[in-house]
Amino acid sequence: NPGTGTVNLTSSIGSIALPNEVFTISAEVQSFVEGTNKNITIGFVQTRGNNDKFSFNPTQIDGIDLDGSGNSGVINFQVTAPLPWGNHTLTIDVLEGSEAKGDSTSFRWLSASVNIIVGIPSVLGAPIVDNVTKSIGNNTLELGESLSIQIDAIDNETSVDRVLLGFEGANHSLFNSIGNTYIYHNLTPTTPSTAIEGTPFVIFAFDTENKMNGAGGFIKVADTIDPNYSNYSQSSDTVEAGDTIDISLVATDYAGIKGVTITFDSTGPHQMGFIGSDTWSYELRAPNEGGQLDYTITIEDNSGNTVTEDYSVQVTGGITTGAGDAKAMIFLLGSVTAVLVISLIGIALKKKKHFF
Repeated sequence: NPGTGTVNLTSSIGSIALPNEVFTISAEVQSFVEGTNKNITIGFVQTRGNNDKFSFNPTQIDGIDLDGSGNSGVINFQVTAPLPWGNHTLTIDVLEGSEAKGDSTSFRWLSASVNIIVGIPSVLGAPIVDNVTKSIGNNTLELGESLSIQIDAIDNETSVDRVLLGFEGANHSLFNSIGNTYIYHNLTPTTPSTAIEGTPFVIFAFDTENKMNGAGGFIKVADTIDPNYSNYSQSSDTVEAGDTIDISLVATDYAGIKGVTITFDSTGPHQMGFIGSDTWSYELRAPNEGGQLDYTITIEDNSGNTVTEDYSVQVTGGITTGAGDAKAMIFLLGSVTAVLVISLIGIALKKKKHFF
């Protein structure tokens, strides 16, 4: 630490947190000489330690005033533990100035860390869990598809009361299918996995005395399917030069639609507007020149998959191109007019000779 002083950290749950458990980390700055009588920035920079595995509410970076001795009051951060089990390090930093961004470029005066073990502590007499099985094995699940998960749970002292599956921030109840086996059918992930190992899940088994045990694992979820679109329409296949064409379509995808763009006349892409009910629209103005107007629509989902389609509309009227077109006619009429004017001037000059 380049600064003089310390940061004391205290966890409301000690060093062990349940998956998805909400707890409080309290921080207190002491004897920070360089920050006396100043407002400082303190918090959990996303790129430090394992901070990115935890979520913070309402903030992970905050400001606090120091007194003449460089001491602060206690500042509390509400933290939610990650779902994957493991030993994680939370690192807090005192950053440069009250306007510090709280990113990796911020100068760090003081730092402190606390280790949080995420898992389920061993409880005497809790249910025994074993044989976590996924219907897809270790294969990757395509987004939009479903799987089944089952586990064996037994309690030798009382009996198993309930078994819950935690996945994507929601809890699901497993049912006792046969003997000591509990199963959940048709679990459908809503987002692709962002980690290489997959999206984590955890299963909790409670007995009638509310003692708990559990096990966890990962589900690999990928989105490799292009977006779907339907109900494409353009207001007309033929349009007068300078008029507008209304274009719309319906786009859907399990991962959600990131955006729909349109490119025409070598310009763009231009964002099409979302008008609700999965519908996107664009009002395209036809050019002043006649001919065929080609345009391309690109649909992108939130996983980066795209689908592209080419369309065209016939523009009538206006100025067209090619032999015998309007420009040629204008040039021809201009030439005839010029010749006619010159001829009239010649006639006038000849008539003037009679007056001399």
